[in-house]
Amino acid sequence: MIELHLPSSQSESTSLPHITDNTSKNPSVFTTATPEQHHNDDNTMIELHLPPSQSESTSLPHITDNTSKNPSVFTTATTEQHLNDDNTIEIQLVESDNENDTQLQQLSPSPSDSALLELDMQLVQSPCDPPLSHTMVTRSQRGILKPNPKYALTSLKFSTTIPREPSNFRSALAHPGWKAAMEEELEALHRNHTWELVPRTKAMHVIGSKWVLKTKLKLDGSLDHLKARLVAKGYHQIDGLDYTETYSPVIKPGTIRMVISIALVHKWSIRQLDVKNAFLHGFVSEDIYMEQPPGTADPQYPSHVCKLRKALYGLKQAPRAWFDRFSIFLLQYGFFCSLADPSLFIFHSNSDTLILLLYVDDILLTGSSAPLVTNLIQLLSSKFAMKDLGPIHHFLGIEITQTPEGLHLSQSHYALTILERAGMVDCKPMSTPLEAKTKTAAIDILLQDPQVFRGLVGALQYLTLTRPDISYSVNFVSQFMHAPTVIHFKMVHRILRYIKGTIDIGLNFTSHSTLDLCAFSDADWAGCSTTRRSTTGYCTFLGSNLISWCAKKQPTVSRSSTEAEYRAMAHTTAELTWLTFILQDLRISHTSLPILYCDNLSALHMTVNPVFHARSKHIELDYHFVRERVALGLLITQHISTHDQIADIFTKPMSKTALAYFKNKLCLRPRPSLREDINGNKTETERDVETLVDYRNKSIAATRKVTLENKTETERDVG
Repeated sequence: MIELHLPSSQSESTSLPHITDNTSKNPSVFTTATPEQHHNDDNTMIELHLPPSQSESTSLPHITDNTSKNPSVFTTATTEQHLNDDNTIEIQLVESDNENDTQLQQLSPSPSDSALLELDMQLVQSPCDPPLSHTMVTRSQRGILKPNPKYALTSLKFSTTIPREPSNFRSALAHPGWKAAMEEELEALHRNHTWELVPRTKAMHVIGSKWVLKTKLKLDGSLDHLKARLVAKGYHQIDGLDYTETYSPVIKPGTIRMVISIALVHKWSIRQLDVKNAFLHGFVSEDIYMEQPPGTADPQYPSHVCKLRKALYGLKQAPRAWFDRFSIFLLQYGFFCSLADPSLFIFHSNSDTLILLLYVDDILLTGSSAPLVTNLIQLLSSKFAMKDLGPIHHFLGIEITQTPEGLHLSQSHYALTILERAGMVDCKPMSTPLEAKTKTAAIDILLQDPQVFRGLVGALQYLTLTRPDISYSVNFVSQFMHAPTVIHFKMVHRILRYIKGTIDIGLNFTSHSTLDLCAFSDADWAGCSTTRRSTTGYCTFLGSNLISWCAKKQPTVSRSSTEAEYRAMAHTTAELTWLTFILQDLRISHTSLPILYCDNLSALHMTVNPVFHARSKHIELDYHFVRERVALGLLITQHISTHDQIADIFTKPMSKTALAYFKNKLCLRPRPSLREDINGNKTETERDVETLVDYRNKSIAATRKVTLENKTETERDVG
């Protein structure tokens, strides 16, 4: 038996202290199983019966008091021990007179405390429980309650002020904010005369309706407003009965970049507009019947249905109805629609020009006359519920920043959401998106859930709007969407790690540029090891600003590198022809003809010379329009060295130095606010410049070496 004389402050506790026996090689914990506890008259003694095998030990066990919220360890520094005749040890525990000593013991544990804590984890179970398989100590066991920022993917700064999105309309009606948003949406629908209530008949095909509730956030993560949208269940519509035509054109990314570049060169301001409830302005020609909004049915006619007069969100023909309504209004004003891009509207008045780009309900407006732009905005606001967002800053998820030279386009926020979606916010960055010698195994393990792979690849495809450096990598992994394997998923992870290291990279547009078209075309002959098809890559420039690019596998196998290069030139020529049509609609005059650069001499000879007919007769006739464009004097083809071929980045994986070189040529720059290092260290741009100079020197040396070898070989043959 051990007699523990506790201090008076601990005498009122009824639970027994935690006693760890550290006198043997195999420590054990004496739990409170069948103890005999007795209080003396002064309430200072606890008697514990120990096993007989431990009664002969002269060393004192390690005693931990777990009866208070702040556990403390009673050491044997000031104890008195007595071995009684009945094999009992009497221990007198004395409180320290110095409070600082007690605090010091609590703040500075002994070196054996960590080992004892680990032993406690192993032995805290009862003898009947199975032994623990590990000795892991969790954060909560150490008393750490603060969340680990490593796993905090979103900021909790505004989490308490942002209401949760309701799962049904009943929960929304119980919240004042969501209820007000729903009432505002209904008021706008009634004011717009969207429907009329009619009695229900058996001959009607009635579709359902539902509420879509979303919280709109600002860029800093705070709450902007609560949005409630009444949506028709368009998936209940029947083709030929409820709708016929559904296609609605949208502006092409190349057109957006071209208009931005032209506006910068001419010093035109670019205004951004947003249409409120755009789809509600379109008229429907079919008879469409819909259920009344859930939870807000008319109390006088609860069984009636809504006969739609105008389009509603969710209808299959709603985008087309809105485009028809808006385009008709612009045509009446004096605009004309470009044949090259139906969503590009142009207005010419004497020497003034207005350019309007339409992407569903997002509008970009620019022109040579500021008063003309202002008058058009006022007219649109009077006809439609239009909101003037001022100078262009955020369009289609693209962050547009003003720079001293022009504009910077990036998708940093969107890239961060992709990393959060993949759980790779804290991943280690990589210098290249794919390995230089990327190969896929013939036999690999298929992914059990390919939806994650497909979702990430689909998100990466939209990221290529401002990231041409990942175009080839994303195109490569997109070829395995039907049956992705583990190796393909690792490739996607590598691309995400590259994005993590270059998350602030974006396209840089400068106003110090010409308006002349040029393009670079290249092909990787039989690059696909599975199908032996070649890869086409090209990029087009308007002056020094990048307009469009492409990385795509060719549809057929090429029998020679010349054929592969010639097919790539045909695709690039088609892109140049399309851009030329847009410039003609905009009345933009250029001083020189479009130039197409290629590094294959045989393909260049085929564009101006039909002497290779025996080798090229199997090529389809539609690819020969390149020769026709050259013969008509509408295109110039020129040779360029392989080291300066910018389109090479769209045909194969690049090394670190080559990737840095081509990124600079493609006008890819970090955001202006992050280009300077406050610590005085070299920025990423400065490091890239040094890499580019080194790569350029090596390329020149390699070219000179090859030229010298060819010259020596020619002289030897002549001799």
